[in-house]
Amino acid sequence: MFSPDLFIPPFDDRKRTFIAHASFMALEEFVWGLFVLAEVVLRRELQAGALFITLFTVINPASALFSVYFAQRISAHPDRIYRYIVLVAVMLRLPLALFFFFHDALSLLILFGLFNIGVAMLKPVQSIYMRENFHYDEIGNIYGVTVSIAKFFFIVASYGLGRWLDQVPDAYIPAFGGAGIIAFLSVLVVVLIPFRKWRTVDGVPAPKDMFGFVTVRDTLRENVPFRRYEAAFMVYGAGFMVILPALPLLLVDHLNLSYSVVSFGRGVMSALLLIVCTPLLGKLLDRRNPVYLSTVAFAVLIAYPSLLIVAWFFPAVAEPLFYLAFIAFGIGMAGVTLTWNMGPMFFAATPQEIPRLTSIHVTLTGVRGLLVPPLGYLLLTTGILAPFIASACFFGTAAFLMARGTRFLLTEQEKPL
Repeated sequence: MFSPDLFIPPFDDRKRTFIAHASFMALEEFVWGLFVLAEVVLRRELQAGALFITLFTVINPASALFSVYFAQRISAHPDRIYRYIVLVAVMLRLPLALFFFFHDALSLLILFGLFNIGVAMLKPVQSIYMRENFHYDEIGNIYGVTVSIAKFFFIVASYGLGRWLDQVPDAYIPAFGGAGIIAFLSVLVVVLIPFRKWRTVDGVPAPKDMFGFVTVRDTLRENVPFRRYEAAFMVYGAGFMVILPALPLLLVDHLNLSYSVVSFGRGVMSALLLIVCTPLLGKLLDRRNPVYLSTVAFAVLIAYPSLLIVAWFFPAVAEPLFYLAFIAFGIGMAGVTLTWNMGPMFFAATPQEIPRLTSIHVTLTGVRGLLVPPLGYLLLTTGILAPFIASACFFGTAAFLMARGTRFLLTEQEKPL
């Protein structure tokens, strides 16, 4: 079922791709570092309620519903891939700079939504150039190295903004507006990456439905290993998303943590763990498979909501417990970052399947993003700890499902050579 090398990458293309990919990732992580405090800003500076914060948390994953349609357009017209990349940069990234002029909660919601649609559309493109320009057995290692490089920029942005906000509460206005310009430039960097082989592959039929639900249904029905992999990831995603509406309320209203503390935990500490662990886990991914690595990552993430629950019971030591929670988060997410971004391509048998499987993976994030944060909001109405208890249960279930999947998701006959 699996093909170890769908393309034969020339050395010059490999070098050019690595430099452009690392630059793209660095700029992207800088932008995400600025937005790591977005929900806290909504709560503390813009006085957003729990329902609005829930809607804000839905925007990110729900935008992933556009990924399949975009992937289908790329597959139907592979020679137009550069045109699509520039379209994302101009239409979906640059508008975020309007936050310089419109900086209320609703504007942030709309502009951040456009930005996230662009993120979802770029995921299939990333899978294409990684699989075309690197050898099969080095993708995990290369991606891990670039993540580590990029996370330094994430640390600078997140902690720098946290310290800035403690001194100047309105600093989020130039920070989020400037993020639009940086995000625009990051996409333009992708244009420097060669797509020589991809642009010559045969096109597939144009998409029939906007969100690609028919494509999702048919692919999951036919590709059983991929379906089982996605089922476990759906449960993991529920664990990650169910606490999103409750997290800023816990940090601001109950634990009363400053911007600096939050940015150091969510930005610096978790990112440092990603920097250290991602290259090591990338090598593990190359030696084993995404199923094995996902199992370990999901199990580690159980500690993340569990420690936040303990912090609520012991507010006197809330700060160190908060840091410990995000240490566990950083270790777990180092594995998830690799398997979430690189995993779907392991199930591709032809070049045309790469963007389709990646886009379905992203689209399913949108499906659970529409369902799980509202569930988190409903649980929140019963008590602040309810979403965190549910989160720990989801992570544990996801680890069990993925561990069970090691027996049948990738059999010896299906593993890549």
